[in-house]
Amino acid sequence: MKIIQLIQKPQARGAEIFTSWLSEELKLLGHEVLLVSLFEGDFDLPFSEDLIRLNRKKKNRFWDYSGWKKFNDIVLDFKPDLVQANGGDTLKFAVFSKKLFRGSFRLVFNNGGLVSTYLTSFWHRTFNKFLFRNIDAFVSVSNFTKNDLDQFLGKEKEHQIIPIGIQIPFFDRLAKAKPFPVLVQIAGFTYEKNHFGSLRIFELFLKKYPSAQLWLIGDGPEKERIERETDKLEFKGQVKFLGALAKPFNSIPENSMLILPSISEGLPA
Repeated sequence: MKIIQLIQKPQARGAEIFTSWLSEELKLLGHEVLLVSLFEGDFDLPFSEDLIRLNRKKKNRFWDYSGWKKFNDIVLDFKPDLVQANGGDTLKFAVFSKKLFRGSFRLVFNNGGLVSTYLTSFWHRTFNKFLFRNIDAFVSVSNFTKNDLDQFLGKEKEHQIIPIGIQIPFFDRLAKAKPFPVLVQIAGFTYEKNHFGSLRIFELFLKKYPSAQLWLIGDGPEKERIERETDKLEFKGQVKFLGALAKPFNSIPENSMLILPSISEGLPA
């Protein structure tokens, strides 16, 4: 088979890292795979071939004719049997390109999160139902995420559960140890990543280790809310917002402790 894997951007996020690992495994099985990213990013994904970078502008994601045409040119040249959209803006990008240029490939959506937490308004639900109607099949990483999507969509399309696999990645170095304990969370600032829970965990941790710090690595729509909540706390000076780092593991001290307080976790790379 010929397969195009479509990702948001080269970043240290579960969806992109797992898609890269999956692409490598598909190649070992004899399939031809292209890995295509929508937006700019500088993380070095674990994929042995060249990443095709569309370098689109996120502000144009609802009307990007030149980007949809550029992707269609790749489709016409490669002639994929299957295109898989993997989170973020990849779903609407692939649907718009396929409909506008009458693509004949099968389109699969890889669902790694809780759709119900994002589709909170009538417009969001209506728009996403339109997108989902133009998908040929769905893949979810667990029963939990599948049931959540089925409740929203109904069971009108083929929908399979394919649990994720993991590899133990090699990192060239970690940062030097700090003279105080460091709790680290690497995650996009979204509801299911539960950064409010991280603050509660850290508050309890400080009772035993008062010199500790909490480092939050990532970006996302909930970040400003978490920053405002942190400003209300007595220990706000010990919480560090480091942003989205291209190579986050190179910034983590050797004596740090990684926390994963997610409410739901589909792709905990």
